[in-house]
Amino acid sequence: MPNEGWIHVAEGTTVTYQSNPPASGPHYPVWARYEAFSSTLARPYWVHNLEHGAIVLIHRPDAPAGVQQALRDAYGRLPNDPACGHRRALLTPDPLLGQAVAVVAADHVLLGECVDEAAIRQFTQVHRGRAPEDVCSGGTRP
Repeated sequence: MPNEGWIHVAEGTTVTYQSNPPASGPHYPVWARYEAFSSTLARPYWVHNLEHGAIVLIHRPDAPAGVQQALRDAYGRLPNDPACGHRRALLTPDPLLGQAVAVVAADHVLLGECVDEAAIRQFTQVHRGRAPEDVCSGGTRP
C-alpha cells in the first residue's frame, strides 16, 4: 500500500485515509492495548500500533457471525512475537471496512470475505515487527 506518512495528530482529530483500510497515515500520539476489542476502536489508535510493527485484524460488524468467530479464533492462535513475548496484534470491528475482514501491517493489507488462518499466520510472520518503530509495549487506549 502507498505510505501515507506517520505523523501524530491530536487525539480526537478527524483523520481521513487514502486507503481502506489504512496501512499508514496520521494517527493519535497514543496507541491501543494488544487485545481483542468487541467495540470499534478508532482507526488513528490502531494505525499507531502499525507504526510499532503490530498486526491488526479487523472485521466489519455486519460480517457473518461465522466469519467474525473464525477471525477471533485466528487471532487467539497467533503465535507470540519472539521479540515481544506477546502477539503484538489486536483485533477490532471496523464499520468503515469495505470487505468482511482484513489483516493489516505497516504498508501491507490482506483483504477478504472469509478467513484463511494459514494466510493470516504467514502474513503475520512476514510483516510483524517491520515498521518505522519497533515497539513491543502495549498502548493505553481505549
